[in-house]
Amino acid sequence: MAKPARGERARPIVAHSVSSPVQDSSLLTRRTGLIVATAMLAVAIVYVGYWTHDSIDLQLGSARYLVAWLVIAAGLAMTSCHDVSRADWWIDALAWSLAGWMTLSLVANAAYANVRLGINELGWWIATAALVTLARRVATQTRVQISLMYLVIAVSIGVAIFGWYQSFVDMPQLIAAYRADPDSVLRKAGIDAEAGSAMRIVFENRLYDGGPTGTFALANSMAALLVGGLIAALGMALVQWSSASKLRRAAGTVAIVLIGGMVLASRSRSAVVAFGLIAAWIAWRRWNRMAKWSLVAVALVAILAAAYAYRNSEWIEQAPASLAIRLNYWKSSLAMANQSPIVGVGPGQFKAAYELFRAPTSTEQIADPHQFLLQTLATGGWLALILFVTLMTLLVRQATRKDQPQIEPTPVSGVVIYSALLAVGSVWIFGAAIGQTPMLGAGLVASSGAMLLIALMATPRSNAIVSTSSPISLVAALAVAAITIDLLAAGGLTVPGVSVIGWTLVGIASPVTIKNVSVKPTISRLPIAMGLAISLVLIAWYGFGIRPIERAQPALNRFDLAWSRGQIDVAIETLEQAATADRWSPEPVLRLAGVMQSLAVTDTARQSQWLAGLKDAEGRSLAVGGRDPVMMRQLGDGRLVVYQRFGDKESLELARDFYQSACRWSPSHEAYAAQLAEILRELGDDRATDWAKRAAELAQLGGYYERRLDFTILLRAKHYGPLENGRPVREPAAKVLTQL
Repeated sequence: MAKPARGERARPIVAHSVSSPVQDSSLLTRRTGLIVATAMLAVAIVYVGYWTHDSIDLQLGSARYLVAWLVIAAGLAMTSCHDVSRADWWIDALAWSLAGWMTLSLVANAAYANVRLGINELGWWIATAALVTLARRVATQTRVQISLMYLVIAVSIGVAIFGWYQSFVDMPQLIAAYRADPDSVLRKAGIDAEAGSAMRIVFENRLYDGGPTGTFALANSMAALLVGGLIAALGMALVQWSSASKLRRAAGTVAIVLIGGMVLASRSRSAVVAFGLIAAWIAWRRWNRMAKWSLVAVALVAILAAAYAYRNSEWIEQAPASLAIRLNYWKSSLAMANQSPIVGVGPGQFKAAYELFRAPTSTEQIADPHQFLLQTLATGGWLALILFVTLMTLLVRQATRKDQPQIEPTPVSGVVIYSALLAVGSVWIFGAAIGQTPMLGAGLVASSGAMLLIALMATPRSNAIVSTSSPISLVAALAVAAITIDLLAAGGLTVPGVSVIGWTLVGIASPVTIKNVSVKPTISRLPIAMGLAISLVLIAWYGFGIRPIERAQPALNRFDLAWSRGQIDVAIETLEQAATADRWSPEPVLRLAGVMQSLAVTDTARQSQWLAGLKDAEGRSLAVGGRDPVMMRQLGDGRLVVYQRFGDKESLELARDFYQSACRWSPSHEAYAAQLAEILRELGDDRATDWAKRAAELAQLGGYYERRLDFTILLRAKHYGPLENGRPVREPAAKVLTQL
């Protein structure tokens, strides 16, 4: 193939069929590698539809294998498709540079960080770079663009159906069970909240007032995925409306209503605004049949929104308050970034660091600032934000270039379909084998409904060729725009269920520009170098992100069994094994501190031994736990229980020290201030009154009902001797602090 003349831009090669003849081994390598990479991306899309992982789960390591999977797929795509334009290499370089800078940020903050949380979140910044590299290379073929788009829609349909099942089946059953036996429901949820406590009030508020979340932990995260899927479903329906059968039109309409209705049910105002803005843009840009049908869709969703708002006036009335809360998040995040402008606070550290900057009128302890640009800024500093904005700018430029590959009549790709079906089967079959299947009722209904609807939408009538003249990449770009608008006020980049879908759509919107391929096989050092680089990344990730957790987790599981059986020595030994296996994680040593504290108050014959072990475990926890006020509260409470049992001044003073650290790193937390006041009162410290007044003032800020001191439960700083039923003495802060 002749090279383009000087000054002429190389145009991408668009493959029209996977069965096209291959003349040389270099093309065979390209084709085989891209087929495998495409299949791996499809599997990842299905996987995050079932197991989405929220940002907290991700920090605990739940997505460690998904990170490795995406890095391997990206390596295959890069080595198979390396003959790309200079602009595409700049995009790759920026994506991987961002991941590299986040690595430096974690190293720079390691002395004061929870390194285990940092490594786990860092893995997703690496996965983000892998997704950018992977999705843009596999989406150069028209058939792959179409089939990936339908797969994104299928996942959106499944999540929406899951949400509807929750609304009409799961949530009513859960509410009924909670009313019958609240303690049992709380135990199953892993929540220790006494009657009348603030934590129980928060749980009840979310139970009675919250909406469905689909397979996500948070409704806002679900809405971010669904608004992208809604635009994708609307766009694909409009693009092929004129040539579609009545059955396919009906299936597309049902899908749009299901997804759009669930966007409303999620109560995400930002998602509704995002959809309205994108649909209005379509109508403004193209006043034709597509625009008219867009207006019909907008009108339908508007009617549903009006009906929803009428029945749920709080959805509209609380909008200003919700915005005010977001503004508090953003101001605090900017203050956090200004304190550490070069390297930020590091991956995985936002939740702990945020407490130092949390506005006194705000009460939520958030894991991200609910704004993806500020999340990048707070995590990695201003350079990280510059890298990310530059990356997005180049992606937009590539998406809007004039030499985009034209959509040709092509069949739907079998690679994506078969790998996606294999992934669905694996989730259920292997999940059943290891006892980790999705929720049976909701999962089966959602899976069946999604596959049925997408089959009706995507299967051409009479197995004919899919024919369209509208660019699928434009639909993907509009879907990305909707997700981006939503994430400006609703979420971050470290939720895999949103991130994988979003970056896949980015790849469809801005595929790489493939340069001319030599007719003769050539040996290039570039694929070898890229393969070595990816191998080093994988080796490092296995050594830091997978192996320690895999070695520590079985030991933690053995601890649970040994402790439940009363095998004390075995339980302690397993915790030591877990701490040795994962030296960056504070979890084993924090558990060890809890064990030593429990044994100290129950086994008085070996009291000195257990107290010495407690002090050692506390010191080790401080060494790896970072500046985390929650950990300080946990350690302080442990010492207060020891004081209630033995009345030793050392435990009371250590409890004071822990709570002083908690108050220093979380100055707006009324419970920490109240508990410190109670400890200082017992020590005879004159500052007790000041801290009690501060706790009372904080409890009134923001107008939050659950912040009241009536619902803040404290440990009494008194010596009681043997505790009744072994339970520590707790009372409401309003009662405890009355004398102050």
